[in-house]
Amino acid sequence: MDDVKEEFLIELRKLTIDELLELKNQIFEETDQFRKFVNEEALLAKQLILKNGLNCKKFYYGTGNICNWFFELANPNFDNKSLSPKDRVLKSIDEDKWCSSSILPADRAKIESIQEELKSHFYRLRDFIEANSNDYLILSEMASQIYPLAVLIEIEKLVFQFKSESNILHISDFNKLIAKAIAGEPAPFIYERIGNWYKHFLIDEFQDTSSLQWNNLLPLIENGLSMGEFSLLVGDGKQSIYRWRGGDVSQFSELPNLLHVTDDLGKQREKILIENYASKELLQNFRSDEEIVHFNNAFFGFIEQSNWLASQHKQVYAQAKQTVAQEKRGFGIVDIQLIEPSDKDQMNAKIMEAIQIALNEGFQYRDMTILVRKNGPAAEYADLLMANKIPVISPVGLRVSSSAKVQFILSLFRYVLFPDEKIYQFEILRFLLDQQMLPKLSLSDYQTVSSELQQSSLGFSAAFASLLKDAKYEIDLKMLSHFDVYELAEYFIRLFGLTQPDPYLHFFLDNIHEFKLSPYTQLADFLLWWEENKLGLFIDMPKGLNAVTIQTIFKAKGLQYAVVIFPIPDNSLITKNKKNTSWLNPGIERLEKLKFSPFSINKLQNTRLSSVYEQEQANSKLDDINLLYVAMTRAEHRLFILADQIRNKDGKSIPSPYDGALKPSFLFRDFLANHKECQLNDAHFRFGKMVSLPAEKPLDESGFYYLKSLQSERWRNYLELANTEELADQFEKKNLQNWGIQVHEILASILTVDDKEKAMNTAFYKGLINQQEVDMLSIYFDQLFLHPSLEPFYTSGALSANEAEIVDAFGLIHRPDRLVFFDDKTVIIDYKTGKENEKHKSQIFDYAQLMALLNYPKPESYLVYLNETIKVIAI
Repeated sequence: MDDVKEEFLIELRKLTIDELLELKNQIFEETDQFRKFVNEEALLAKQLILKNGLNCKKFYYGTGNICNWFFELANPNFDNKSLSPKDRVLKSIDEDKWCSSSILPADRAKIESIQEELKSHFYRLRDFIEANSNDYLILSEMASQIYPLAVLIEIEKLVFQFKSESNILHISDFNKLIAKAIAGEPAPFIYERIGNWYKHFLIDEFQDTSSLQWNNLLPLIENGLSMGEFSLLVGDGKQSIYRWRGGDVSQFSELPNLLHVTDDLGKQREKILIENYASKELLQNFRSDEEIVHFNNAFFGFIEQSNWLASQHKQVYAQAKQTVAQEKRGFGIVDIQLIEPSDKDQMNAKIMEAIQIALNEGFQYRDMTILVRKNGPAAEYADLLMANKIPVISPVGLRVSSSAKVQFILSLFRYVLFPDEKIYQFEILRFLLDQQMLPKLSLSDYQTVSSELQQSSLGFSAAFASLLKDAKYEIDLKMLSHFDVYELAEYFIRLFGLTQPDPYLHFFLDNIHEFKLSPYTQLADFLLWWEENKLGLFIDMPKGLNAVTIQTIFKAKGLQYAVVIFPIPDNSLITKNKKNTSWLNPGIERLEKLKFSPFSINKLQNTRLSSVYEQEQANSKLDDINLLYVAMTRAEHRLFILADQIRNKDGKSIPSPYDGALKPSFLFRDFLANHKECQLNDAHFRFGKMVSLPAEKPLDESGFYYLKSLQSERWRNYLELANTEELADQFEKKNLQNWGIQVHEILASILTVDDKEKAMNTAFYKGLINQQEVDMLSIYFDQLFLHPSLEPFYTSGALSANEAEIVDAFGLIHRPDRLVFFDDKTVIIDYKTGKENEKHKSQIFDYAQLMALLNYPKPESYLVYLNETIKVIAI
């Protein structure tokens, strides 16, 4: 929840599930009644038309006529958009036009005989819809949100309860808490203390400050101003692109006035701001060359004068014109190329062309950036550049999971865990064929090889293993199932010869190492961890690398680049309202308990809440234009813009959709129409002339070291485990503490007797025990599992948990070695080594008490002493 939602939460917390279900039934009943009336009335009109042997083609105005309107509303599942009669329907009524011009005389007579009755149906429908559709449309939207709302309310209650019980606050709660503490106070104590220390305040990026943050800071500003000290608010309304975080550009554009001031204290603060306000416009641009500054002045000046911006936002761009720094005059190029819509190949070719032009002019890769709106295109452009051997830095394009080799290793991991799952074997096969790692085979043979494996008499899995073995890639699944995750990754890297330098594999191994720092160590645990974290795992490229940067406009804000390439395919800047949902009071008194509900803003267009829709349309368009402004003002020397070309249909100009979402291609079309002098050809415009720039310093890469191979050796080849003494001397020779740790670790991975062999093998392959100890412990564990007092607790049907954490009322964690759950009792087992001790009994007694407090049935406790002989004590 962002800053402005607390009032909604307070009201929603008051609702119980039963009350919400009651409201749901009321909402559904009212919407059903509305639809039933409309449906039945329209159905009468439809039946009248059909009874006379007529169809809608015989009525005036063809598609969308009054007949079609009746037929649409007669459908029980009619679309709400059909409720309001369109112009063609109204013409039949207002101009009394009912018949198609090509109608036969007999059909004309039939229509004329029923048109008065159809008029009656129309008026009843229209009057009912006009009187009730407002509430109906709002209730329909509430009905679509009621189940998610119920879930949200319960989740929020749990979160609120958890925070209260744990005495913690989320960081987002602090602004709300401060606002509550200082509300209505002229000189809050908290700010009196701070005000004594600080007299001057600087708020940077003020255009992105939320209303709650600004109201919380106002007492500090007021305190400083009242003492004759000054504060500084710095911002640029044209760079307000964080409205989704609560930023409100109107606070900045309306300064020194405050928004929504109604109380005396607010008016007093506003008066102080007005009395001390002095505005200073910083008009000189020190970043960009002259041609880029002039182009942006002209382009955004054109937008300010056009119908794209709502009237309340025009003041944001009223002072957009900038002057040029002396040293920047005479330089700069803006190059605009219009691309065929949806032509990715042409877009990619133009990006590569722009990079090559910049290289030919003496720029280096490190001087260039490609700006995108979202992460998806960033990954696509990173792949494009890497495919063309161009070094690239991109937080999304360099996602570790995007590597085919990493995906291959993951498929091998899954194959080890699930050797009979064909999908993982197909993934492995496809990679090997694609990389031509199978003799005399390539990716074109994929279908043939797959078919042969599926038809093999050996069975698919056996045939697949045989294929790998013939290619010298033999995989011993039994052996590998006991490998550590990191060791398993290195093993596959060596086996398949993936030892060439590859940053993705390097960082993948680093990610595995990071995982190993967690308490979970099994391969299945890693795969779960990977799925949860893979989207946030990237290659960390060193600063100063000579590479093209790809990043989002949001990340580029405040930065500058010598060369900016700005592709905008398919009007992809923003094509929808940025804020899709708003929390509003539906204004329906009979639903007074539901004072707030989420609404899809686009569904409010024809309701009494339409002002919310219209305001959001205007705000979204400003967001879009601001994104354009930020992107187009990052360039120092070269700005390449690649946008869709708007083509005329049948020689007629396509009008610009001023009333809808912003479409950059229409913006450029309309702007460029007035700059024919810069047109190189039908789809290519250039502002500025090629002028040589001062030579840049060569990139110093002396501090970089490039790996020649991915180093990987099998550590087992360099490690020897000391052999133990004879089996009979084991308990005398072995340190008792080490023995306890060893046995505990193995038992922790045994839930039932069926797990014994796997746990022993895993311990062996980890180097915890040697073969002699495997044999010895196997006999020892058999004695444990077959012990008369313990045997029922290790059977394959027992529900158990090893080393489960139990948290007591004081937040302390207790961890018994084993819990076994039955319908009528709960068994607690704790393993000990060494001498018996009263503390052991006290500890397991505490475990039993905790389980009883947690309402587990009849706790039973057993101390098991694992010495030379096994001793079981029931507590």
